[in-house]
Amino acid sequence: MKQTEGQKNPLSGEVEKEWRLDEKDLGDWAHQFGTSLTPGMVILLYGAMGSGKTTLVRHLMKSIGAEEASSPTFSIVNEYDSPLGTIYHFDLYRLEKEEELEDIGFEEYLESGNICLIEWPELGEMFYPFDSKALYIRVMEDGRRKVQLIKGIA
Repeated sequence: MKQTEGQKNPLSGEVEKEWRLDEKDLGDWAHQFGTSLTPGMVILLYGAMGSGKTTLVRHLMKSIGAEEASSPTFSIVNEYDSPLGTIYHFDLYRLEKEEELEDIGFEEYLESGNICLIEWPELGEMFYPFDSKALYIRVMEDGRRKVQLIKGIA
């Protein structure tokens, strides 16, 4: 697992940390990243279909002793109990309009003081707090994942 710091991401600003992960590295990454989670954090998960967003969440939940995570594609939001309190895991892929976020009380989830992990976050960008973190996940040619932690709103 290789990590670099302080690089620029041309799409969204400063890269706080970067990892290149093999599948065997996911558990170690999740344990390391999980130690940085605090109640109220909003983490935006960007990546192409099949890049591993839900897989990273599953490993992350396991590393912090939370309930087992599953994809919220059809439910839109899953709720997990954890030692850090309730964690909300969103998948906004199927939503088409900002009004749909209002219908599910999206802003209330974000303001709840609980950790929110959001896959396909593009639709909700107007709602995110300034101190949100973004994880960009890209599949590299060799099959490894390049994960970049971006400071602030992406």
